Amino acid sequence: MTWHDYSPIELEREYTPASCVDDVQIYLNHYASAGTHSRLTFRHEKLKYGQHVEEWLWLAPLTNTENHEKKLVVFVHGGFWRRLSADDGTFLTPGFHQLGYDYASINYSLCPNEPLETLIDQTQKAIRFLQTTHDPSNITLVGHSAGAHLIAMALSRSNSTRCRICTQPFTNSSGSESPRHANDSYLGRERNQRVQAPVSRFRLSVGRSEKPQPRRHK
Repeated sequence: MTWHDYSPIELEREYTPASCVDDVQIYLNHYASAGTHSRLTFRHEKLKYGQHVEEWLWLAPLTNTENHEKKLVVFVHGGFWRRLSADDGTFLTPGFHQLGYDYASINYSLCPNEPLETLIDQTQKAIRFLQTTHDPSNITLVGHSAGAHLIAMALSRSNSTRCRICTQPFTNSSGSESPRHANDSYLGRERNQRVQAPVSRFRLSVGRSEKPQPRRHK
């Protein structure tokens, strides 16, 4: 059975990720509390990469003695293009610092307040901003779910600059949030926007715990 076989009601249910667990707020609260703890423990700089109120990011640099090459991991959070922020992404700072990387968590506008094209523009703009402080060859882009889609779309543009892409386990654009299927759900109908899938120029992998087709988790 694939998404083609779902009724409109079933497809709407599959594209409401919070319906797949008893209480999604438990997990969202964990992201928030872990992010807050990280920002209190490690130095984070809140920087603007554009004029829009949502165009900002957190940058958590190591000291120069700890990161001679100024290697940077850039994280774009998920949340079905509708939830979370760069604040929540800062829970990853301690782990990447331990591996010897500067760390950045990108913020972007959320649907349906802005169309998806704006989110893609903001992701590309944030990456370009960080390329002014770090060599692109030392930047690794990491996206979770919807964030992986935004990275892929930003990099698929002809004027993008090549960076390294972390493909597993963080980066994926498949499973219950695949943009190709989302066009037939409420997300694709809001503001008459279409959810684009990335071109084949970049390879994305399915996450270790995900399936290639949308599936409700019991």
